Amino acid sequence: MTTTECSFCHYIYDEWFGDCRNGVPAGVAIGALAGTVCSRCGLQGVRHEPRANAPYAGLEAELYDQFAGKAGIVFARDWIMGTAAGFSEPPSVLELGTGTGRIAVELAQHGIRVCGVDRSPDMLKLAETKRQRVLKDRADTLELVEQDMLELELAETFTHVLCPEGIIQHVTRMSEHRTVLGNIRKHLVPQGLLAVELLLPPVQASWKTVQRKVLPKDKIVYKHVEGETSLRRQIYRLTATYETFVQGLEQPRYRVERELALMTPKELVLLLESEGFEVVGLVENEGSGKPWSTVLPSGLDRVVSDLKPDETLETLEAEGRLGSTTLPYTPEAWRAGSFPVGTDAEMNVHAAAASFTILAKKR
Repeated sequence: MTTTECSFCHYIYDEWFGDCRNGVPAGVAIGALAGTVCSRCGLQGVRHEPRANAPYAGLEAELYDQFAGKAGIVFARDWIMGTAAGFSEPPSVLELGTGTGRIAVELAQHGIRVCGVDRSPDMLKLAETKRQRVLKDRADTLELVEQDMLELELAETFTHVLCPEGIIQHVTRMSEHRTVLGNIRKHLVPQGLLAVELLLPPVQASWKTVQRKVLPKDKIVYKHVEGETSLRRQIYRLTATYETFVQGLEQPRYRVERELALMTPKELVLLLESEGFEVVGLVENEGSGKPWSTVLPSGLDRVVSDLKPDETLETLEAEGRLGSTTLPYTPEAWRAGSFPVGTDAEMNVHAAAASFTILAKKR
């Protein structure tokens, strides 16, 4: 993270904005600051620690489903059910960043046992309400756990792990990515499968978007997002502002800032391969182009999403089955859009955001 806080005097420094009061221009890293910036502790030693993104809360959690819609649900369900036959046990799913249970509840409705993990109490409260209402007599098929993915410790392993909507990008340091992947690997059965959704911002250095939702009781919500990308920091930053009107009267605004790791599909593939996974496929969810020909280790540019646990791209190619995917993403699965800066139709910039899902298995 580019925002740090002193553990001694709680002085907060944001690299994106600098510190105009002390004459520090925007973009100056914390390590380059003189000790006189903080008069109480002088920035001594390693007291300044990165601040994590805040958990989803308040209006952001309450309106999450409205803006995420049903994006990705069909793909996750079909991918899990389509690969379940490759295991000797019934499918079991660990979903990191389960949020409101948007995907987890759908899986549980189809008899798939799911453990949804999230660090937001507000999101899990909404998921619990949904679990009791939708699943009713089958509520035991969905377990909800409040944990940080950096400290993940569960008493069981799973056949599948889902990392939807760029959850792995909510940590921004390489050491944190390795920790998360290590925790995932520990909770997968042998040859277990992993799906990681990767979010790429528009190619511009900065962008703005707006989404609008009309809700019951004459309630209208606008979600304004301003973002900027830093190639030097390998991070992009989002500021989401929620404006709510009830019968034409404006309600208090809600504003939240987040930083996400900037990572290409190829970089994620290399990271997965280095952490004990074998990448077996890539699906493009958003964007206008085909998957990049340089992404997968084999150099092949076909979309492959029907792999069994014991199959690789090379075996499909040798058998002449490459490209015969049975589980492609469909426009319907992404109609509402889940990317935090909006879909093509909602963006006021020319270059659209993109979303990819990398499929891998535990070696």
